Amino acid sequence: MTCLTGLRDDLMTTQEVILTWLTDERKRQDDKWGAQRHLDDNLWTTILGEEYGEICRAILEKDWENLKEELVQTAAVCVAALEDLIQSGRLDEARLPVGS
Repeated sequence: MTCLTGLRDDLMTTQEVILTWLTDERKRQDDKWGAQRHLDDNLWTTILGEEYGEICRAILEKDWENLKEELVQTAAVCVAALEDLIQSGRLDEARLPVGS
């Protein structure tokens, strides 16, 4: 396993660290914007496009710390969009595969 700076492999995997970052970011987003439910699909596309643009800028500027932040924010927006699909009934969570 890859070890992140300051973390030992046996304490937390890289994936667990990233998922913690995503969970923390989703909480921050909900605290800042409130629950974003029943948004128009075009609005989700706009939000994701804006976030993707920030990823591109960080790459062009070789700003690796900001790239990490932008990747986490973008992934968390994707999670929020999935939450919206499920909670609005457009995606039936009962039909989602377990353990996938």
